[in-house]
Amino acid sequence: MINKEDGENEWMMEGVMGKKDREVFEVVFEEESEVKIVVRMRKEKKGCVDVCVEVKKIVGLEEKICVVLDGKMIRNR
Repeated sequence: MINKEDGENEWMMEGVMGKKDREVFEVVFEEESEVKIVVRMRKEKKGCVDVCVEVKKIVGLEEKICVVLDGKMIRNR
């Protein structure tokens, strides 16, 4: 997952995952709703954090999908 923080706990993330997850993200995208995900922060000492995200884009790859998410960190675990 690639991410970028804007300084106010707002994150733009891109994740590559299996096609089996596409349906879940398509529902969130089509309903323009938010979903809570758990993200593991590698460089940070925060460990895992909860992020409330909106799906901005879904791109089909050969054997996987790429999902662009925009969200806000809501708490450390």
